[in-house]
Amino acid sequence: MRSYRLWSVSLMLLGISVLPIHPLPGLAAELSEPHDHDLHLRRLMTMIPDISEDSPYEELRTPQFPPILMVDYRAAEEAGNISTPSSWGALKAMSEPDFAAWSSAMSRFRGDPIGFDQLTALALLARSLPELAPELAAESQGLPALLGIDWFDVEHALVLGGDKLSLRRPMRNDEWRPGDLVVLSLDANHNASGPSSRLPEYGLQRSMLYGFEVWSRLQDGERRQQFVIGQDIAGARWIDPFGIANGWATRIAKAQNSILGSPYLGVLELLLASVTGEIRSLADSTDFRVVFDSLNANALKPHLIIQIGFVNRHVTEPERLAILTIGPYSSEKHRQSFVKKILDPGGGWGHLPPYRLIAVADTQTEEEEIAIIALVYDELKDASLAAELVADRIQRFEFVLSRVPWFENRNVNITGQVYNAANEQRAVALIALSHSPQSDDSGATKRGALFQDLFWHISAGAASFLIVN
Repeated sequence: MRSYRLWSVSLMLLGISVLPIHPLPGLAAELSEPHDHDLHLRRLMTMIPDISEDSPYEELRTPQFPPILMVDYRAAEEAGNISTPSSWGALKAMSEPDFAAWSSAMSRFRGDPIGFDQLTALALLARSLPELAPELAAESQGLPALLGIDWFDVEHALVLGGDKLSLRRPMRNDEWRPGDLVVLSLDANHNASGPSSRLPEYGLQRSMLYGFEVWSRLQDGERRQQFVIGQDIAGARWIDPFGIANGWATRIAKAQNSILGSPYLGVLELLLASVTGEIRSLADSTDFRVVFDSLNANALKPHLIIQIGFVNRHVTEPERLAILTIGPYSSEKHRQSFVKKILDPGGGWGHLPPYRLIAVADTQTEEEEIAIIALVYDELKDASLAAELVADRIQRFEFVLSRVPWFENRNVNITGQVYNAANEQRAVALIALSHSPQSDDSGATKRGALFQDLFWHISAGAASFLIVN
């Protein structure tokens, strides 16, 4: 293996595996075949180097990596019973019912690599104010034109780190930091014209790396104001997962019908080494395999896995959680009161065993949305305890500042299940929260709200129901 230089940012991903299943009372214990969409998300992992806790490459192991989010845009459309627009023009020309259905389907995504929430907002504005259409088209299609693709060619995507997955986002939109690692997986039938000859206008220079064409600029992690693309008439910048419009360092390559990008050369080197099979990928990680396989249990009956996030940070320090939640200028007395509350809110909080990995999945059956928390353990007894304990804790979880129970006004059903991957020496505690999404006053249906709340609280370390005390 080449001696790859380690990037200066914490990185990593999460887990999967196969399992005989140990259900909690009343739950079935069978596995179903992986859905096509599940297999697509697994394929994304083959492009990411194995940076898990058990990676054979000591220099790649990272004790705590930034949050990772994997999304399946086609699965969201299938769940919303709506087809993919063929282009920006087709999206603008959709009938009102179809546009509302597509917008609702895309509302599941927050912090996804592309930013389909921004694309939807631009399309809505263009439909309402046709005179702005040229400027809005430039904002939505500027980067795809440079890369020789269309945003609707992107079927699946992955992002690790960056400001989109942070609760502490910059005040200025033009300062947003791109993901430390971004993968856009394209439709196999897309007609790629190849990168535009205009890329050098944005400081990007062509080179070859391990047989792949790479476009790059600036030093690792650098940002220069001279490369920032000015705001358009709508007051915003290009939709851009790679940070080109915001002036950040960029390294982009195309491999296996995917576009890979990072602000760090070392990360791109590792991505290409994973793609070629020269080094192990996350698909070889036991923890990551166990999570995906456990989601295919008949007891949960997920029809689609639409997105999944991974976090390997343990919520282990109540004092740090207090500062994160109620602020660094809170009094010691206030923080102590907070710690007491989260360690034993009303009695019986219990002791949660330390877990190896956390995954949060946004899934759907024909009738319900199901947000699933997966905790990976070495021991079956620890996973069994965790499944019961977290299912109980989460019902009493409060937004501390407002003292509003998280479950208030939510018609949510909670079940717990334990999956034992005996051959892998792993067990997974699954806590499933299911509900039927309701329409608001305008008739729009907000999708994926449970997943979004869970993933962002967990990735920020603010999910006290997962505290290991």
